[in-house]
Amino acid sequence: MNESGSNGNKHNSAHSGGVDSDHSISRVYLREIGQIPLLEPNEEKVLGRRVQLGDTCARTEMIEANLRLVVSVAKKYTGLGVPFLDLVNEGNIGLMNAVERFDPGFGAKFSTYATYWIKHGVKLALANQGRNIRVPVHIVDAFIRLRRVSAQLSGELGREPTDGELAEELDIPLTHVRRLRESEALATVSLDAPIGVNGDSTDTCFGDNVADPDGDTTVDDLNAKDRLAILEEAISQTLNGREAFVIRLRFGLNGEGPETLDEVGKKYKVTRERIRGIQNIALNKLRKALRKRGVTGVL
Repeated sequence: MNESGSNGNKHNSAHSGGVDSDHSISRVYLREIGQIPLLEPNEEKVLGRRVQLGDTCARTEMIEANLRLVVSVAKKYTGLGVPFLDLVNEGNIGLMNAVERFDPGFGAKFSTYATYWIKHGVKLALANQGRNIRVPVHIVDAFIRLRRVSAQLSGELGREPTDGELAEELDIPLTHVRRLRESEALATVSLDAPIGVNGDSTDTCFGDNVADPDGDTTVDDLNAKDRLAILEEAISQTLNGREAFVIRLRFGLNGEGPETLDEVGKKYKVTRERIRGIQNIALNKLRKALRKRGVTGVL
């Protein structure tokens, strides 16, 4: 009996030591990267051009200068089943991809562009490691959005939000919210579990009903300001004056509401079909430009 207790204490001590070790490693890492100076925008462009020419030293310098950005992003995804340092490691891989793909001539801030790739890496880590089964990234997104909205509503209401309030805020069916909450933040929910109203559905599963809007990883998780910045840079770099004018009017990017084809046509004194043609050409140009830079989901 005493021997068993002794072993148990040893096990607990070892486990605690492992946790303490992880925290110590985190502290050392954060202290080290905190000493690396950040880059000015003009320095990012210079290094970015050097990276494009194959300069490995510039690549290393750009990566190291942005390691704090990875930590900032990774912190937002803690508590979802993957150790913090693992999230940071995957985010660092995303940062490396961003450095290699970054086009300084595109005009967008590197941090805005890199955030997309860092979040992509972190969410893949959650999808692959945070559960006992692999979960598509868009379903991980659903858990993360639920947690974020729940915290937001708790602050506004001064209490825990109800399932109905969460469903309304997220604009998803009540049954989906209940299933997500029952999972206790990425615990061990099976994608094959039925999600009928009374739990008796045999042909509708959770994994079938969490919508993936685009079928690809997108920048949906970036805030509106980031998305607008990326789109505005693409418009400035890719479209001619007339195409840019039409896109800004049609999609309300000029600070006012979106205008109809007829309204834009009257300003240009051309038919609505002519405006539609200009719009379609412009959208195709933008999609190609964004895709070339590894960004999807903005349009």
